[in-house]
Amino acid sequence: NTIIYGHNMKDDSMFGRLDVYQDENMYRSEPYFYLYMPGQIYVYRVISAYEGYSNGIAYMFGFANKVNFLSFEQEILKQSYYDTGTDPSGNEKIVTLSTCTGHGSERRFIVHGKWVKTVSERLRLQARCRSAGHSRGNERHSFHTDNRL
Repeated sequence: NTIIYGHNMKDDSMFGRLDVYQDENMYRSEPYFYLYMPGQIYVYRVISAYEGYSNGIAYMFGFANKVNFLSFEQEILKQSYYDTGTDPSGNEKIVTLSTCTGHGSERRFIVHGKWVKTVSERLRLQARCRSAGHSRGNERHSFHTDNRL
């Protein structure tokens, strides 16, 4: 369980829009989030979203064994506002996104995601440029809003 904290900014930057995952319809339309790292993009599928406490189970890490991790997984799935159809296996790589809620200093809005795949940034850009009809030399100048990987 890797935990990433971000401010709940009023201008919707950082994690200012994380709480949109309170709405199951938002989850259904945007079930993935992406972590952009130099040269690659990690794709995660949302498995749980809920409001919890800053000292809650969401912040556990360094599990002693698979049984402990499986218990963690089962608990975060139970906490979710809606069923994401995820069956815990104890083998997932989970990222936890966390931000304050404005409902007291100990309350947090939490989204857990399960790693799906890693995509090379260069390969993704090349594929987008080819599909948009751009030549290879213009890749760095091409901008597309399509988020499919």
